Amino acid sequence: MKSKTVLYSDGGYSRKNNLGGWAYIAQYLVWNNEYELFELKKESNGSGTINDTTSNRCELIAAIEGLKFIKKPCEIELVSDSTYVVNTINRWITSFVKDKTRLNHDLMLQLFDAMKFHKKVNATWVRGHDKCLEHNRCDILAQQAAGTYRG
Repeated sequence: MKSKTVLYSDGGYSRKNNLGGWAYIAQYLVWNNEYELFELKKESNGSGTINDTTSNRCELIAAIEGLKFIKKPCEIELVSDSTYVVNTINRWITSFVKDKTRLNHDLMLQLFDAMKFHKKVNATWVRGHDKCLEHNRCDILAQQAAGTYRG
């Protein structure tokens, strides 16, 4: 049976209240031969609030928490509107963990460990607040966690 795991992650920060929020939506999809498409089999989400942080830290924490939530090693497609997260996962992570002076080094180590647990992690960039419904839902969860959601 063909399946795939998709992880949507988002984070954000509000200077007004000095709070950050992060969120993920994890989806397990199974191939339907009759309709020749992937169908949603299971979905879970998580979110949280962080004091005194930055937007990039919130974005990284969202990806880390989502990867840690998925307990079975698998291939994951991580979808984010953060080029920082996407490029870190796809291109920079190996060099970033070696450089202890790198900004957010503590999170780079956590991301690296979370990625190593899985068979493969590939990141895809989507434009924020665009046509990706799942990512927009994830954005709302992150805004709610940061206390900036206006409905």
